[in-house]
Parts: sequence; structure tokens; C-alpha cells
Amino acid sequence: RAVTKHQFVVMCLDRETGKEIWRKTMIEAEPHEAGHGTNTFASASAVVDGQRIYANFGSRGFYCLDMQGEVLWEKDLGFMQTRNGFGEGSSPSVYGDTVIIPWDHEGDSVMLALDAKTGEEKWRVDRQERTTWSTPLITPFGDKVQVVTNGSRVRSYDLETGKLIWECGGQVGNPIPSPVRYGDHVVCMTGYQGYAIVSMALDSQGDITESDKVAWTGGGAAPYVPSPALY
Repeated sequence: RAVTKHQFVVMCLDRETGKEIWRKTMIEAEPHEAGHGTNTFASASAVVDGQRIYANFGSRGFYCLDMQGEVLWEKDLGFMQTRNGFGEGSSPSVYGDTVIIPWDHEGDSVMLALDAKTGEEKWRVDRQERTTWSTPLITPFGDKVQVVTNGSRVRSYDLETGKLIWECGGQVGNPIPSPVRYGDHVVCMTGYQGYAIVSMALDSQGDITESDKVAWTGGGAAPYVPSPALY
């Protein structure tokens, strides 16, 4: 696609009528990558915690707004270099006073935890990952809150410290579907150039690849892009 200047906008609509209540242009910029034909430059979903709105435009910045559309703080995390120039798409996750930003790409991949009120960095961890498009699952278990991330390896981090709790191999390329929790397990899947579905115990420690902490594995029907729904 031809790369032209774009406006990166957050909009608020009335849920009953669809009428626009407000819109705010965060930045006007020319993207450094053309992106995939089925992707957009605003693929990450906005997240709301009832007090603030968190909008991730990736290489175009991360923004926190109040419910009236006023910018409270913003972060410039630099440019992503995505696999084959496919573009960006991981959404942030919020839990309590912490916002998690996944930043997996062809450069130095990291995951960041920011203070939801101020945007100050709480911690960051390096990740040995190529580009992923998955959104982290934040879920309490026992005396910790875990941040579970899908990737070439599934990894779980302590929300408070960023310390790695457990990890598991077995996924295939281009991780996009987000993790889902079922009881005391979490299920992750990938579906590009192969298929993998893996159910892993949340009480795990260390590397659990092919251990009894893997409840079951499946394949043959794993999605490439859509996240699973659990009922």
C-alpha cells in the first residue's frame, strides 16, 4: 500500500444511538511501514477501566485520556519493525493501577508495566520473541496476579514485579490469538504454518514444556487470527 499521512484518533460514541460524543486526534503522522492489506494502523483495541481510556497506536504513541477525551499522559516507545511489515496489533491490558503494554517485534522485544494514573514505568522485561499480535491475559491466581502472554513460548509474569513465573513451548508461528482461562488452567493457541492448542496449569513454576503441568494439547483446528471464546 502507498504510505500517506494519517490522523490517529480516539472517538467516543453514544452506545444507544451511535451518535458521536467527542473525538480527539492524538497525532498526525506518516507510518514508517505500509502494513498488511487486511490490517489498519489502529488495530489495537482501546481499553477502559471506568476512569481512564488507554489507546495504543504503537509506533505512533500510547495515550491515556479521561472520560471526556482530555489527554492525561502519553508515551513514545519508538518504532516497531514488524515481521514482513505486517503492522502492529497487540492491545494493552489493564488491572488495578497497572497497564501492560506488549512490545514484541523484529527488534528488541519487551513488555512494559506502567502506572495507570501517571504513565510512570513500573518495570520492563526483555522478551526473546519475534513479532506477536496477541493481547496479554491478566488473571489472579493464589497470592499473585499473573500476566500470561502468547508467543513462540507462552510465558507468565508476576504483575507486581515482572518476574517470570513459568513458561511453555509448543506454539507455532505468528502468535495472534489471546490466552483464555478455564478454571485453574490457561489455554493458548496458534495457527500459522501449523496448529497448536495447549492447556497449561496456572500453578506452574519454571519451564513446563512437555511436563505434567500441560493438561492437554490439540491441533488441526487452531485459528490463525481470531481469539477463542469460552463458554
